[in-house]
Amino acid sequence: MKNPINKVKEENNLTLEEFAIIAGVSQSTIYKNIQGSNRTVNQNILKACEELGYNPNKIEKRFQDFKEFKKRELLQKK
Repeated sequence: MKNPINKVKEENNLTLEEFAIIAGVSQSTIYKNIQGSNRTVNQNILKACEELGYNPNKIEKRFQDFKEFKKRELLQKK
């Protein structure tokens, strides 16, 4: 399962820097969201996704699904 934030980045051929500029956040914030380090998607990133033509509610839901998938994946390794 792919992180939806990374999918938006790749589908729009954006670098971390470009995505960060569009969202008005640091590259670190974009990176942390792509890695799934945050509990929820940064609101500025959701707004940027909407500006790029994506439904922010679907992005947030898919992000939560991605986090749950990663959690199950980690637990299965143990």
